[in-house]
Amino acid sequence: MSSDPARARTPGWKFGQFIAGLSIVVLFIGIALLVVAWLFDPAFLARTEKVAAFLAGLIPGTAVAAVVGRHLARRLREHHWNLSSGLSSWLAHEPLLLGLVWVFIVVEFIAASFFVPIYALRLEVVRLGMNPGDVRVVASPGGLPFTLVKETSGGALYRTAKAGFRWGDSVVVEAEGPGVTSERIPVHWSAFALLEVHSGYSLGQVKLVPPNFRVTIRVTPNDASITIRQDAQEMVYTGPQTLQLPQGTVEVIVTAPGHRAHAEHMLIQGDVDRDIVLEPVPGQLKFVAVNAVGAILPDLDVFIDGVKLGGVGDVLSLPPGDHVVHMEKCRNNGLRLVVKNFHVKVLAGTTQSVVKTAQSDQC
Repeated sequence: MSSDPARARTPGWKFGQFIAGLSIVVLFIGIALLVVAWLFDPAFLARTEKVAAFLAGLIPGTAVAAVVGRHLARRLREHHWNLSSGLSSWLAHEPLLLGLVWVFIVVEFIAASFFVPIYALRLEVVRLGMNPGDVRVVASPGGLPFTLVKETSGGALYRTAKAGFRWGDSVVVEAEGPGVTSERIPVHWSAFALLEVHSGYSLGQVKLVPPNFRVTIRVTPNDASITIRQDAQEMVYTGPQTLQLPQGTVEVIVTAPGHRAHAEHMLIQGDVDRDIVLEPVPGQLKFVAVNAVGAILPDLDVFIDGVKLGGVGDVLSLPPGDHVVHMEKCRNNGLRLVVKNFHVKVLAGTTQSVVKTAQSDQC
């Protein structure tokens, strides 16, 4: 009932009463959605930020409902209205309050979109000459599959078969096909995701490429240079490396000063663990023995680290580093010519001549 019967009969007043009544119904529906979401999935309140969001959505609407209920009860007693006419008439007289009710209706439904799983996901997959039916798209956790929606130029559009996500859920999406895969795509929820609730929240576009595998290369010496060549690309590293490389064949070249270069073609079909030890380049030494007056003695034997390797005048190949050398020869007359132990440092890839004076004693 209205205090102004003539006004109550106008179409505008009746429409205002209808909107007022509808606003209260929608407000309570929003509150009910939040409560039902909590009852069916109480675990979502385990995270502090979700508790805050839940209360932020529930409390304003509940507070408005309480205020409306208190004033409505007073007006029903004063004017002897029934609930329907009293509620609609009161709000129709209070446009500011009606506007506030609708503000909190929007808050309630935005909060409901945060907690109720109403979102589907949509992803465009770019493929190269691949049947779209061979592409599999999955959202984790849960392994929720995507279904093919339509083909696009150079790719295909996929959408989750059902709406199973809440706004803010931690979701990772990945696409794969025969011999190819995509990067893992974490879902970043936009503030305007609600506008895409019908079509599916778009994750953009992803490209299918051969999968990457972990390739660990350890080298000796540790400062060796590693060159990786694949598909006309060249990457250079220093020292041991753990790399992510795509499936296929790569050329690996390892070099270090004073060592022989190592090159190989490595087939990558899974994780690879490889140790490469470079062989040092030998140095060359030539030993000359002379007597006290400087005359060359041509027949002394040369011992390197206790092992006879040749004679004076020979060019000997030795590994780089320090070595102990001595030279000697016992002649038929019982005289021994000797050069006692001395140290020599062999440098990789070089040729050195060493001249030593021999002493004489008895064999």
